[in-house]
Amino acid sequence: MSRPPFIVPAGPIHLGHHEPSAPPMSMPWGPCDPTADCRPGLGGVALINALSVSPFKEFVQYAAHALQASEDLVLLNAFGAVNTAVNGKAEVVRRCGHREPVSLYIAIVADPGERKSAAVKLAKAPVHHWVERERMKSSQEGSGGRTSRRSPRLYFQDSTAPALKRVLGETEGRLSCHEPEPGLLDMLARSGNHLPLFCNGYDREPIVVDRVNRPPMEISAPAISLCISAQPEAALRFARSSHVRSSGMLARFLFVRVPSLAGTRSVELPPIPAHSLNHYAGLLSRLLNIPTPSQGEPPHASELDDDAEALFANFARWAECELRAGRSLSFDVAWGAKLPGKVLRLAFLIHCIERDDPFHSRIGAGAVRQAIGLADALTAHAWMLCWHAEHGEVQEAAEAVLRWASTYGLQGFSVQDAQAGLPRYARRQIQAAIDLLLQRRLVYEDLLAYSHQQERSRRGRPRAPRFCLTFNGGSPR
Repeated sequence: MSRPPFIVPAGPIHLGHHEPSAPPMSMPWGPCDPTADCRPGLGGVALINALSVSPFKEFVQYAAHALQASEDLVLLNAFGAVNTAVNGKAEVVRRCGHREPVSLYIAIVADPGERKSAAVKLAKAPVHHWVERERMKSSQEGSGGRTSRRSPRLYFQDSTAPALKRVLGETEGRLSCHEPEPGLLDMLARSGNHLPLFCNGYDREPIVVDRVNRPPMEISAPAISLCISAQPEAALRFARSSHVRSSGMLARFLFVRVPSLAGTRSVELPPIPAHSLNHYAGLLSRLLNIPTPSQGEPPHASELDDDAEALFANFARWAECELRAGRSLSFDVAWGAKLPGKVLRLAFLIHCIERDDPFHSRIGAGAVRQAIGLADALTAHAWMLCWHAEHGEVQEAAEAVLRWASTYGLQGFSVQDAQAGLPRYARRQIQAAIDLLLQRRLVYEDLLAYSHQQERSRRGRPRAPRFCLTFNGGSPR
């Protein structure tokens, strides 16, 4: 059963509709087939198809071709850099008076060797160059006898909770983490000490730190942006953490599982054209040069025009209906409830990318329409990750049993044998994994193991069931 799409009037991109070459993503209402391969984002919808043709989209395609990486990997890292440049400087204001911050939390799930570090380095390069120029200006002003400005700092990596609070105070709450490794996600999954900081930084809620020997530190409107690349195992650890789920941190993230290109990449490709690189660098430099409001001053109010307001209102009504049990956003009600806000944030980001002076024009319907197209693909990716986080442990255990049996269990094995060889899994997980392998016909039960029980003189507990691999060395058993 497929979910009903949200139809965007007068536009080719809407929920449930994609390029003709790609089949539409259907979201099941009921429980999934446990024998299906439902790993996060396998065969997911490409985000790049939701964007209109523009120099920014051309840069993403040129960069993905030059790096031989996924277009979505490059796109999301570029979004992370743009969000770093504008975060804390503006808010999206609706006609009803609601003010939506523009912070984005992005988690890119990719296999090792998918050029994550190269994509992050390319996306952050203009930001680093801008920071270096500002530091040189600050040092020159100080050497000339004038009052030097504070050297800008935009990025942080792994940090303890007290140190992160101190850095947030020094930067007036505007900070970003844009890394190719999941260190921050692992830290958040292990401990809940940082979670209130990041939840407040996403919503621009005040952060107050009481100290014993010093006056309290208050950050009135923090603005944190995250863009983190992670391997599938790290993303699942993060999604399965009880601290993360109970705090609402998981609902604030956009998850995307990018496809693997290993084994299909080309070599000796041309570099990114200079005009495309200059356009991307100029875009970030222009956004970074927009002044940041001082502490206590309200950010710029970016409004929707009439068409964009009507389009978003229809989408918000549709999303609210889809939160009901059995509908397309009910897989995680907290994540689905925040989807309209994510659409506004994405629409503002697209508005900043497409307009030369985004703070002096209203957000148009085109930006909202593209954001809704992105929301469709993001919903499919989030559903896949959430399903695998809740139900995918059986499949992971089945894959581990299959690998172990291919090496050590060629003559047959029992549940006890598999548990002894895979001590990190509980007995119930091993049993469920073997049941799944039986359903997929990758193993079969060895009925000859029961032959001894026909002997009347045999006493004692019946022998445990034994299983054998259906395929051994490429040929059927």
